[in-house]
Amino acid sequence: MEEITSLISNLGFPIGISLALFYFLSKFLTAQMEASARREQALMDESKTREERYLIQMDKFSDNLNNFNITLTKIDTRLASLEQQIQKDDK
Repeated sequence: MEEITSLISNLGFPIGISLALFYFLSKFLTAQMEASARREQALMDESKTREERYLIQMDKFSDNLNNFNITLTKIDTRLASLEQQIQKDDK
């Protein structure tokens, strides 16, 4: 507190307040920028985690789709075999 009164008495009220305001704003802006950087990092980490989960889901979906394709191919083969057998029986 003594520093502030000394500053005002030596430099005058407007200059002292201007310096105090500059100090306050610089501290405030530094704190805000640090908070923004922490928020951005947290969002980036969350985004990476979400992307990894989506990639895992897409891999599982791809595997399931391939298995379904194999099953459909087997069913198609069996149906073709049954059609041939029915055509033979009809003759």
